[in-house]
Amino acid sequence: MTDDKKFRMFENLDWSKLEDSNDFVGDAIKTVAKQGGSAGAILDHALGLTGSEGEAFSEAVKSYSNAYNPIFDKIINALKDDNVRSELINRFANKHKAVMASRNKKDK
Repeated sequence: MTDDKKFRMFENLDWSKLEDSNDFVGDAIKTVAKQGGSAGAILDHALGLTGSEGEAFSEAVKSYSNAYNPIFDKIINALKDDNVRSELINRFANKHKAVMASRNKKDK
């Protein structure tokens, strides 16, 4: 599947609006649901389910939130540090030679 055909659920999400969230996962899902589109329609429907199906989806989101919210919180706090961001960029650049080549051309 080509990149332009891949399903991207959070591509239009403005993560800076979730900076003060206590539930990154739940709030991200609710935001995408409100945005519409294919992912939004699916999530909006899932959020509106009641009964055992709705409870199952709700429990899945809660479990995912409980697992990942502490990690996302640490990542967001770490990325506020200029040294951490710079190190991360350098590691990506070293791992992906195309990125490094592009950066080298800009530096010359």
